[in-house]
Amino acid sequence: EQASEKDEEKILEFLFAQFGLSEPISKSIKLTKGDAIELFCDNAKQGSNKYSTLAYDGDRLVGLCLCSLKDSDTEDTLVPAEVDFENHDCAEDIKKGPYKEHKANEIVTLVHALEDSLKRLIGKHKKVLKIDILSKGLGKALTRRAVEIALTERCDWVVTTATSSASQRIFAKAGLRVIYEIPYEHFRENGNPVFQNLYDGCSAGRAMAVNLFVCNIMQISLNTDDIYQHDGTANAIEFARKVAADYDARDIFEPFAIIDLDVVKKQLDLWKFALPSVKPYYAVKCNPDLNILKTLSANGACFDCASITEMHQILSNNLAASNEIILAHAIKSRQCIQYAIKNGITM
Repeated sequence: EQASEKDEEKILEFLFAQFGLSEPISKSIKLTKGDAIELFCDNAKQGSNKYSTLAYDGDRLVGLCLCSLKDSDTEDTLVPAEVDFENHDCAEDIKKGPYKEHKANEIVTLVHALEDSLKRLIGKHKKVLKIDILSKGLGKALTRRAVEIALTERCDWVVTTATSSASQRIFAKAGLRVIYEIPYEHFRENGNPVFQNLYDGCSAGRAMAVNLFVCNIMQISLNTDDIYQHDGTANAIEFARKVAADYDARDIFEPFAIIDLDVVKKQLDLWKFALPSVKPYYAVKCNPDLNILKTLSANGACFDCASITEMHQILSNNLAASNEIILAHAIKSRQCIQYAIKNGITM
């Protein structure tokens, strides 16, 4: 059932009794109830909302999926710089943590570092459902429910940070992909790895995400204000006739294209498989439709631009960082060169 503020105490009890202290990273640092009280209180408070799901067996709470909804239009959208953890010691970061207990700060510093990678991926103007805590046992069903909530709320992304092998497998089966990881051997404090010898054999904390925008097959009109969607069961010809009939009814005489975004993604996956060491740069002029560009961006493509318009389209929609864009037109105007230099784009 849907969680609410009145469930905060019940959630906190569950975290202590059934979940938090038995997690692999918690076990590895011998986290105690005293160490975790502030951290778990925050988790329970933040998770006591309508986006979280509680599972009961009769009156007994047996599982939970604590979620939070983030809207980058209304919240702080400062994108943190990436940290090279192989050459970075986290002692000062842990020391500056929000809690009194040192071990709680060790955990939250790792989680925040993974969350920072999600901010870099998603950027601004996105609605995101974040899965904060997922309990064992009913993980698959609870994750599926979280995705359903995200779709209902018209979210762009579902994201999470996963620190155990079990949770990473569950999220992967639900369609979330690893977009960043911090190997535990690289997460060090005063030269020593903080989390060692995890009993489940997990080697890294991982940030995982699924872009809900690219999960469906969509028809995209050349007029980008007209977007249709079907569930994948319709025949392409029948679907085209349906769109054409709608255009006729509205006296629209422009052409339209039917594009399967799954095929776009599969072509990019094929490139990565065949040429794993070659970074693909998509030529925006081939088809600058925003839906295609979002699909490519979400799956790791960079972009080849030939004009100010194309560079602005990629940057303004947060589809790539400046170092993931090249200005490759053979003939460049002064204004085009100035725009590229101003925005740190390679020529």
